[in-house]
Amino acid sequence: MRAGDTGSRAAGPVRPVARLWRQARPHRRRVALAAALTSVNKVADVVPELLIGAAVDVLVRGGDALVAGVTGVESRFGQLAVLAAVNVVVWSSSP
Repeated sequence: MRAGDTGSRAAGPVRPVARLWRQARPHRRRVALAAALTSVNKVADVVPELLIGAAVDVLVRGGDALVAGVTGVESRFGQLAVLAAVNVVVWSSSP
């Protein structure tokens, strides 16, 4: 018997996550919010790399780039200006 073990175990497999979720009942809303915000944070961490990739795509492919297809802007300069505006929004919203 391990320390802290009462010796009485329920039949079936031990489900630590389910037990933790039951014990966290008063804090479930905060736990769910924390999980959601962590996911948003991870997406925000990846956005700068995606913007760099889109900028390289604009320089290499020009009018056939993804940015041209999404925004309808054909010129390379215009596409890079759109990416710059998105970049400003992304970086201004980060802490």
